[in-house]
Parts: sequence; structure tokens; C-alpha cells
Amino acid sequence: MMNTENRVSPQAPEIEEAILGACLIEQEAMPLVADKLRPEMFYVLRHQIIYAAMLAMYQACLLYTSPSPRDRQKSRMPSSA
Repeated sequence: MMNTENRVSPQAPEIEEAILGACLIEQEAMPLVADKLRPEMFYVLRHQIIYAAMLAMYQACLLYTSPSPRDRQKSRMPSSA
């Protein structure tokens, strides 16, 4: 049996950044990863913190909520061109 005690986890900061960016930009991304990724799975500490905050907001329904009434009102206004 292999000794995994001293093994270093795979590190891919660029991939971590891509995941975080996708979760911020694409509304469909967070629902896909929320039940699969945990903050401690990120190698870079700041990525763990960012993802933990995004996950908490998503779980509290504060991330990717429907447009506010104010936003809907703005979209109905004719543009002044």
C-alpha cells in the first residue's frame, strides 16, 4: 500500500482561477460545482477563501438571484438615442 501521508496535492492555480472566474461570469457554473467542490479542494488559500464566500452566497440565494424590480424597470425604459 502507498504511503499518502507526505504526498503533495496536485496544484493548478490557473485552473482554480478559471473555475472561480466561470462561477462569477456564468450563471450555470455554480450550480454545477456547488455540490462537487469544497473550498479545501483548492490549493491556493485565497482561492479557498473566495470559493467559500461564493459558495456561502450561492447557498443563501444571494448569488445569481433574479433581476430586481429596479433592473426590470430599467430594461423597460426606451433608450435615449
